[in-house]
Amino acid sequence: MAMVGSLSINLLQPLQTLKNFKQAGIKPSYKIPTLYRGYWGMCFIDIGTISVYNVINYEISNQYSTLYKSILSGIISTPLVTVGEYLVINKQISAQYKFKNMFTTKSTLLTLGREIQFPVFLFYVSTIIDSYIKNTIISGYLSGFICGLTTNPFDRYKTLSQSNNSYISNS
Repeated sequence: MAMVGSLSINLLQPLQTLKNFKQAGIKPSYKIPTLYRGYWGMCFIDIGTISVYNVINYEISNQYSTLYKSILSGIISTPLVTVGEYLVINKQISAQYKFKNMFTTKSTLLTLGREIQFPVFLFYVSTIIDSYIKNTIISGYLSGFICGLTTNPFDRYKTLSQSNNSYISNS
């Protein structure tokens, strides 16, 4: 699991950086050092959120539903993700850390909206889809696709808010 997580961070970091440039309405730089800005912050976020998700979804008593545990893990991981992604986004976009809008109500609520949805799709919706399709790989792809569609608007506006841009561009 750790090897897969490490590989995904290494391969997806440039895409994450380009996504943040696009969402912030800033022309991206395709230089390798720029694409890996904020790398350690992204490692910190992934280790933290995966730990929270796994502890809550696998270690808490089975007397609670998967849906309840998924929502709880999203709520608990929100402060960690809010700080981590704020620092990563500002490092990626401006090459420095700014603390101007770290905990605005807007960016925290947008992060909460996205973070609740993610574990719900990861742990709850994928099992429902899997019960109909009987193929874990396909149900994972479908739940990930639906999750991407529903969380992207939250992520877009969160990135704008955290990148210290007060406008929402048409791009």
